[in-house]
Amino acid sequence: MRRLLHALAGDCGSRCDSAMDSKYVVVAMGESAESADVSSCPLFELSCDKDLRDGGKWCRLRGALRRASLGTRLMLTAAGCLLFVALVGFLTSPNGLLRGCDLMREAIRWANWEHISEQKAAMTRYGVERDPLELNKMPIWVVSLKRANERRQKIQSQMDAQKIGFTFMDAIDGLKEPVRSEELALFAGRRAKEYKQGVEHELKKVATDVTNWRLMHRMLAEKFPLVLIMEDDFLLPEGDFLSRLNETMAQLPADWDLFALNGCSMHKHGHTLGRFVGRGVRVFKTGSCTLAVVVRRETAIKVLKAAERQLRVQNWDNLIMGYMAQTGELNTYLADPPLCLFNEKMPSSIEPGKEPIQDILRP
Repeated sequence: MRRLLHALAGDCGSRCDSAMDSKYVVVAMGESAESADVSSCPLFELSCDKDLRDGGKWCRLRGALRRASLGTRLMLTAAGCLLFVALVGFLTSPNGLLRGCDLMREAIRWANWEHISEQKAAMTRYGVERDPLELNKMPIWVVSLKRANERRQKIQSQMDAQKIGFTFMDAIDGLKEPVRSEELALFAGRRAKEYKQGVEHELKKVATDVTNWRLMHRMLAEKFPLVLIMEDDFLLPEGDFLSRLNETMAQLPADWDLFALNGCSMHKHGHTLGRFVGRGVRVFKTGSCTLAVVVRRETAIKVLKAAERQLRVQNWDNLIMGYMAQTGELNTYLADPPLCLFNEKMPSSIEPGKEPIQDILRP
């Protein structure tokens, strides 16, 4: 550290040796503090009383910083800002230390956003590397409550019209079916407490999260390389859905982990869209929905590991899209135009009174 400070200080000491004024001190090269006039060495101006008692250390540090290059100052300022953001996360989040680190990662990613986007746009396309038959092997899972007969009928009609094979995956009914104790352990803390107290919203949310948790395990157990997971309030646009999906996925950068067919980034809530990195593909920047997502096997492993430490403080959607996607832990991309839409006539089954999502951008 001493060598660094001396190097930054340069020859200030030699320029100020001749100045004599007891009100100010300047630290020359070495350990001694010498009297100097502020006009002779203004960068090192400092009241001498306390500094002399400290052996001139503060004066040396201040002088070194003030003589540092603009780039060095900017880096130090950025580091200070990141530490402040981490402190805010630590003080305001139930899982403070982890959230503070996450906020730092998000800040770094946003500061470097243009560079990241350029790298993504220059990558090899997934269509060049993939197995040509991979999409034909990809199962389509539609998550729905077993008792949601009307929703299931509408989904069945849409899929039959385009001759799309799919499977209904029964979601856990939070109001009727308790989750297993080992699964509830994932939600230790506030969420588990509210679940045990019978808070309706948390009963539904925990059930939804455990449903998705089980789907990830099923994907790994059945060794699927890809799975398309859809919620039961989607609406397919006109046209050949599978052909459009195949063409758009071919444009994905080869590093993709998660592909959102509509990531809640295109509606009136005002999320910021990332730049295009392929035809019909944007890099994901912000959003919070998992209406329809294509997941890779490697992604399922990453998500399950993250869920073990994060589900106690945030729900599944926020874990995937609000945390892992925005911090870059998952390389996430978004279809634009969207490959499926929100059915605005279907209210949320978790929050029935919530205003339905309305897409602004449509195919």
